Amino acid sequence: MKKKQLLFLIIFLTSVMLLFSSTTSPLYPNSYGVDSAFNRFMGLMIRRGKTLYSEIWDNKGPVLFFLQAIGTLKGTHNADVTLTFLMQTASLLLSVCFLCRAGMETSPSKKKMLWTFPAVICAMSVFAKVMEGGNLSEEWSLPMICCSLFLLVKYAANIADCPTHPRRYAFIHGVCFALIAFIRVNNAVSICAGLLAVGMYLIFRKKWHNLWENILFGLLGIAAVAVPVCLYFLAKNALGDMFYGVFLYNLKYAAQRTHKTFAGAELMDRYLPFIASYLLVLFGLIRNRRFRLLDGMMLLIITVNALMLWNSNIFLHYFIIYVPVLLLTMLLYADLSLPSLPGILTAAAVLAFFVQEDIPLLSGLPDAAGAPDRFAYAASIPEEEKDPAMVLYASPEAYLNSGLIPCSRYAAYHFAHFPVDPAMKEEFLRDMHQNKPTWIVYLSGYEGIITEVKEMLDSEYEKVHEEFDIAYYRLSGF
Repeated sequence: MKKKQLLFLIIFLTSVMLLFSSTTSPLYPNSYGVDSAFNRFMGLMIRRGKTLYSEIWDNKGPVLFFLQAIGTLKGTHNADVTLTFLMQTASLLLSVCFLCRAGMETSPSKKKMLWTFPAVICAMSVFAKVMEGGNLSEEWSLPMICCSLFLLVKYAANIADCPTHPRRYAFIHGVCFALIAFIRVNNAVSICAGLLAVGMYLIFRKKWHNLWENILFGLLGIAAVAVPVCLYFLAKNALGDMFYGVFLYNLKYAAQRTHKTFAGAELMDRYLPFIASYLLVLFGLIRNRRFRLLDGMMLLIITVNALMLWNSNIFLHYFIIYVPVLLLTMLLYADLSLPSLPGILTAAAVLAFFVQEDIPLLSGLPDAAGAPDRFAYAASIPEEEKDPAMVLYASPEAYLNSGLIPCSRYAAYHFAHFPVDPAMKEEFLRDMHQNKPTWIVYLSGYEGIITEVKEMLDSEYEKVHEEFDIAYYRLSGF
């Protein structure tokens, strides 16, 4: 990629992050998000000496929170997001560069290079819509997804010259998979589908030796990540807590059906990229009049993503992990030549739809820039009264900038976690009684509050303040 092209890409992707990553963009100073805010808080707790999972808990993986700890190096209570924002932008740039390299593998022509930027613009219009404020586990998984996709395409596109799958590729795939597994394992679906296609090909060609050595080197790649992570938590006496939170608990969580029925624009937001990908591959097959390993691999990756995200489609940001696949199909199957006109029109339709969906997001920019800090009162609480505290059902952003320290490791998302594992609720209530929070920040009028906590609020706490539908309760007689 030439310097001018790289410069354009950096400016364009930085603009996308500035405008749409509202939870970390300098343009939205008081917009923290929900998951993004808690991710940053978890990183802040690492810096303050808390051990993940045994002392502060969430069901996402430690790699995500280690990244957040780096992003919170500036600021007393994590008010500064500069480093996080720069890391996000670099991560997105790296991801897009991997995919652009992958697109050049099939035909590194001038027309293909000209098509790269319209394809990136189209894919980023989808990304802007589905990222829901940014700084989420799906976004941080993108570099590993894109790295693996690049290697998969490189192998499939050059299989005539090198039918044996390189062991080093398998090792890198293992590393990428493990890094995502320690963020959120289902984000690795594209890697798994691509490797399944490669494995099926090696079996079909009876390349047993190559298959087994790839399995071995893939496991070595996984171990290269898993062993240091496990040793870290073993040294912290939290290995069991980590495995339960990141893997076993998430199996229970995934068992709860999360499919919802959508219609109209919401349905298109989720599934138009899949339709476009299938059409692009179909047009490519018609044009080339042959079926390659690359075609089968891409169809399998698209289909496995579609099945998983159909079953778990409740949150729009889950679909971030499909954006690389959409961009890759555009780069591989559409260019500016006349035979690709159906592909160009397909991409144009996707771009037109998502651009008109993105415009309403931008219209909120002036309001977001001037929005008040909803939890400014929490920041005004005296420092000696901030530990212990508890935020109940209100946004986890209450912990940011305020310095509040939870009295229990289950600091947020009680409504989601306790029904999955009732033992968490029992431990939480025990913590609330044994280490009574000086302050409880509570979402006013929320009717799903735990009965035992409601009794504590009524008998042992006094309501001191309320604004923005957030109530502040202080322990009586403290």
